[in-house]
Amino acid sequence: MGNDEREAAISALGERLSTGHLEMHEYTERVDAASSARTAAELDALFTDLPGPHQMPPGVASPAVGAPYPAPGPTPRRTATTGSAVPTRTG
Repeated sequence: MGNDEREAAISALGERLSTGHLEMHEYTERVDAASSARTAAELDALFTDLPGPHQMPPGVASPAVGAPYPAPGPTPRRTATTGSAVPTRTG
């Protein structure tokens, strides 16, 4: 969880405020929660009762509200001869 995700959530909350889906006190409470969020689930919880998914910055995938974030890609393994990382195959 990084600042880009928190800032995107705060921006999306601002959009919901401007469209009348949040009142100022709700917006303030949710911005405080977004600022201190440590997990994607904490950010997702801020949007469960609001229309539409919150927007992530370009290049950052945004799962549907309540959907789990995708698992990271394959874990690299080291080759015995070179020690370089080689992605493992799955499936």
